[in-house]
Amino acid sequence: MASERSYRSVTQPFTVNGTVNGIVQVTSAKHFKVKATVIVQSNTAGPLTLEIKSVPSKTVIEVGPCGSNMELRTNLSSFLVSDGATIKLPRQKRPSIGPGEIDRYTYAEEPTVARRVTLVDEYGDEIDDLNPLPVNDVGSVVTINPHVMNFLIPLANTEYQIVLPVKTKWFFLRMRNTSKCFLAYAAGETLTNFFTLNCGGVYHESDLALAGPLTLFLSCVKPAEIAEIVYWT
Repeated sequence: MASERSYRSVTQPFTVNGTVNGIVQVTSAKHFKVKATVIVQSNTAGPLTLEIKSVPSKTVIEVGPCGSNMELRTNLSSFLVSDGATIKLPRQKRPSIGPGEIDRYTYAEEPTVARRVTLVDEYGDEIDDLNPLPVNDVGSVVTINPHVMNFLIPLANTEYQIVLPVKTKWFFLRMRNTSKCFLAYAAGETLTNFFTLNCGGVYHESDLALAGPLTLFLSCVKPAEIAEIVYWT
């Protein structure tokens, strides 16, 4: 991996034959940095020790002789894909950049007259509508739809069934009037194994992953009660 002092070593095969103007096309130019030293070779030519002069796109590297002239390019026409041509950036120290140079690189001229703070990708291209910020899909989008149910419980001390659909994710339940009720998840248990929902109380379940429809069993101590249920699917 790259560290604060060194570039990582990376090798890429040519995807197109080399050109007379020093252009190397690869699958990915990631980790190839301008001014870094590279080695170009094949089964029949090279190796040549050169310098990266430009990385104009995600798949193109331009190389030339080592030195300060950034416009010179090296003829690579003898490096062919069929001969296994490759370009290698060996592990090496990163070039030093003085504080003044950093300020110059990040300064935006008039009329902006400000330190440039622009989000770019690893190739220096600005992040915009045509070059959006890459994100990882961590899951599918779930649409949640709310539903309201008013369930009539006409008789006291009588067990009733309320069925919620299999896609239910959350639900809230309360009694509209003043009756205390008993909630169970199995038939016949509202008198033996139940949850007591007192007057004004609210019962809820969340993050459900049902294998089938959910049946609630309710009985109330007073007649003419209404169970108010809000559920989301």
